[in-house]
Amino acid sequence: MNLLEGVALAFAYDDGTPALRGVNLGIGPGDFAVLLGPNGSGKTTLLHHFNRLLVPTSGQVFFHGRPLASFPEREVFSRIGLVFQDPNDQLFAATVAEDVAFGPRNLGLPSSAVEIRVAEALKYAGIGQLSSKAIHHLSFGQKRRTAIAGVLAMEPEVLLLDEPTAGLDPRGADELLELLGRLNRSGLTVVMATHDLDLAVPYASRLMVLDEGKLVLHGTPRQVLRGKEQLRKVGFRPHRLIRLWERLESEREPSPGVYVVGFGPGGLDYLTPAAIRLVGQAEVLVGSERGLSLFPEVMAERKELTADLQEVVSFIRRRATRRVVVLVSGDPGLYSFLDYLRRNLPAQPVEVTPGISSVQLAFAKAGLPWHDARIVSLHGRDPGLLLAAVRDHPKVAALTGPAFGAREIARQLCEHGLSRKRLTVAENLSYPWERVTTGSAEEIADQGSSENAVVIIQEAGS
Repeated sequence: MNLLEGVALAFAYDDGTPALRGVNLGIGPGDFAVLLGPNGSGKTTLLHHFNRLLVPTSGQVFFHGRPLASFPEREVFSRIGLVFQDPNDQLFAATVAEDVAFGPRNLGLPSSAVEIRVAEALKYAGIGQLSSKAIHHLSFGQKRRTAIAGVLAMEPEVLLLDEPTAGLDPRGADELLELLGRLNRSGLTVVMATHDLDLAVPYASRLMVLDEGKLVLHGTPRQVLRGKEQLRKVGFRPHRLIRLWERLESEREPSPGVYVVGFGPGGLDYLTPAAIRLVGQAEVLVGSERGLSLFPEVMAERKELTADLQEVVSFIRRRATRRVVVLVSGDPGLYSFLDYLRRNLPAQPVEVTPGISSVQLAFAKAGLPWHDARIVSLHGRDPGLLLAAVRDHPKVAALTGPAFGAREIARQLCEHGLSRKRLTVAENLSYPWERVTTGSAEEIADQGSSENAVVIIQEAGS
């Protein structure tokens, strides 16, 4: 039997705008269900029906086989918790612990029981150390976790989340989804609304795709991802995910073919985990000593380089049914060699795997440990993410993006009273014209800027 079920749900707002049009769906106990769809598709509206913040114009929501409308309001809110998209809409107490305690205290629980629930919820959310911190001093990600802890303290059966990764950097989003995955594995039913298909697939047991208030696809990730045409109509471009998902589901090792792995001057020690797995599964490994260098230091070596490439192609042709991994040093060389293989092996499947982590390599070049660094991507051009990370973490690695290079990062730090931060700018990593520069934010702000860089931000003197 479904834990939550919507039957012929229809809803229109006061101005007559239809938001849901005959939605039928079921969510089982222990599901990690993900509502997908573009903005305005009805995801938030449907979530609000599941804990009775909204009542359908027609149709019904059932909980444990009973109409949700038959449950007392307090029972609904305690058994089906909702985390809003903006945590600022949910938090109102002075400190983290006080906010998390509000729900259990409102249930009339004794103080000892409230304290236990608060401690457990903070631990689950990974913010036990923040219990006495003022809400207005929290980062956006910490506020999101506090909002989740406040719902968990009610010990719900179902956790509803509206765009929980919105406003978070990639690492913060991954950490939050890992938290939700752990909660789901502990038995909690999770229903999450998002427009990000990439984020949803690895965690979901069921996907539900909404478009203009209608449920257009519903099933397991494999079933939904096979609806390629319907997904494209909604606005998703899932072709890469479909290939990846089907491969992971059907086989643990890559298919026979040629896999080109690129690595930079940091060597094989800095390969990404995916590249390491690929190298480990190779039946034939070419260039295992130093890789094929496509940047000969002496241009006179070009003839020898061409001969090397021809030899590799000849070698691969002789082993057409084997899994061959070719190691190529130098990122531009990786793609040059890929083109060369495709021209000379038109019938052979050839895939490319960038094997070097630019963040790891940047720290290696700077002679710094990287494991405890907070990583922030600025391709979204959001300085707020950068500033929040720098204030919360002693070591931050910022990936520059268009219109947000190293100089702009330094200027933002100076404008917000962080001019004494020590910056290490690693530019054009794995290219022959790479450069590593170190200085204060003030010094870097006066220098040139690269959009192809990793900027390591630390306390002065560290």
